[in-house]
Amino acid sequence: VTSILPAKTIKIIFGVFALIVAIKTALFKIPTQQDKKLKSNNKIMIYAFFSNITAGIVSGLTGSGGGAVMIPLFLTVLKMPLNLVSTYSNISMTAGAMIGTIRFILIPAQLPLFNNKLLDFGQVGMINIPIVLLILTGAFTSTKIGVRLGESVKPALSKLLFSILLTIISIKIFFSVFA
Repeated sequence: VTSILPAKTIKIIFGVFALIVAIKTALFKIPTQQDKKLKSNNKIMIYAFFSNITAGIVSGLTGSGGGAVMIPLFLTVLKMPLNLVSTYSNISMTAGAMIGTIRFILIPAQLPLFNNKLLDFGQVGMINIPIVLLILTGAFTSTKIGVRLGESVKPALSKLLFSILLTIISIKIFFSVFA
């Protein structure tokens, strides 16, 4: 799809989507485990399946992280308690990232991509191993901190911060498209 639609159109689609998600997340009540237990019936399983498919398509189309799509779907469609949302969205994003990584390894890159011998040497398909190692180092470090902070922050504040972050991202995207 990204080869069919211009980058500007994809940015607008993602900006609008992120803004809608921010508004919906801010206005929606988040269930807690005390409020209700997760229903495990066929309807929820079907919703979970299609939520993941939708998130994969949207994040693949826009190049956004799956969490920006998964978290609101888990909160609003599946009505999942916030303390479980992070766990399951991370599992879903990991699976999607592994599939995407395999696909990008198989796409041949036109070398040199960088003006750096180390970076060009580390290129495997569209994946650059030195850059991946830097990203993973930052992700492993910050994720541990984020999980610890997330355990101490009240769900309402976490929801508000997520909505604000998505709103800022939307505004930044709109400025990059229309400025």
